[in-house]
Amino acid sequence: MKNRLLGSTLIVAGTTIGAGMLALPLITTSVGLGMSVMLMLLVWAVSAAGGLLMAEAANACPEDTSLHGMAGTLLGRKGQFVSAGSSMFLYYALCAAYISGCSSQLQLAARVLFDVQLHSTVAALIVTAITAFIVSAGTRRVDGINRILFPLMLVALAVVLAVLSPSVEPAHLEFEPADLTAGVILATLPVLYTSFGFHVVVPSIGRYMDSCHTSVRRAVIMGSLLPVVLYLFWQLIVNGVLGSEGMTAVSAGDPVAGMVGGLAAHTGIGWISTAVAGFAALALVTSFLGVALGLYDYLLEACEGRQIKGRAPAISVTFLPPLAIAILAPGSFVAALGYAALALVFLAAFLPAAMVWKVRTEKRFSPSLIIVVVGGILIAGSQIGIATGMLGGIS
Repeated sequence: MKNRLLGSTLIVAGTTIGAGMLALPLITTSVGLGMSVMLMLLVWAVSAAGGLLMAEAANACPEDTSLHGMAGTLLGRKGQFVSAGSSMFLYYALCAAYISGCSSQLQLAARVLFDVQLHSTVAALIVTAITAFIVSAGTRRVDGINRILFPLMLVALAVVLAVLSPSVEPAHLEFEPADLTAGVILATLPVLYTSFGFHVVVPSIGRYMDSCHTSVRRAVIMGSLLPVVLYLFWQLIVNGVLGSEGMTAVSAGDPVAGMVGGLAAHTGIGWISTAVAGFAALALVTSFLGVALGLYDYLLEACEGRQIKGRAPAISVTFLPPLAIAILAPGSFVAALGYAALALVFLAAFLPAAMVWKVRTEKRFSPSLIIVVVGGILIAGSQIGIATGMLGGIS
């Protein structure tokens, strides 16, 4: 059981860590390091509490292997409708974010390596075509590629952090924005929350650990805490090197490409640009492949259920909507992550809370329920405020 606990902890951590961390230094720039740490711990608490509720719900229906099945068992067709709708919204928002992020990295690589100015639409088409080809080959192909790319991403990250650490200037970390408002603070919550999305794997690790509720809870807590440490270290390094003025300058256009170029230019080390760009690209690609595969499998099953044969319809419905978003709104990586948070709140906060409320014979608001419901309302309300223009958001 100890080996399974370790494995489950790493599954939670591995699912959490991804391309979303690339946007986190922007949050530190917006609110300052101290407030950023407090907000990250707050969002982690909401995310972890949602994971614990998910584990409790999964324990009540061990026959179900997915959130969709659990929602149907505990909440009926309405629960499944919310689950399916939120899943589709989340998948599309994340795919749009990853197409946008990967496109900016492809444009940067073309400019640096070949002195070619690649149009954002062309870059988005190339990224989408390659990913669609890989995903259409099935889970085994994606798994084989991810087994190579994910360790490379960790190595690239370790190299980047080790090389950049000596360039950190403590004075940069002391920056506190003079015009910090409640609106600015709330605007950071959606992107932060999207960086802690692991909840879809909780039913799977519940089965893997033979429905041992205590062990699943430990895996959720420990697995979600590991990314907190990594995220904080990443923010310290990036913001400590670039400082608030440097981050503001590089995020004026495309924030991901600007941050990569800014780190390389600031250090004066030629190959660090390749290392940073490599890490960013690998983080984006591994996340994109996993999310796109999940959406493709979901739609492939739906097509088969509707007697629609062939992979082409599922591939088209998987990639064309997020491709259109990425083309119409280039450089929308951070914005798309924010919209993904809106769907994630329903999947990872409100839905688990409703399922646990259904399961519990004694209807009472436990600390985890209160944290999830209140935190979920804050996060969802913040993204709605950004979408309607009431809050400025981060860029």
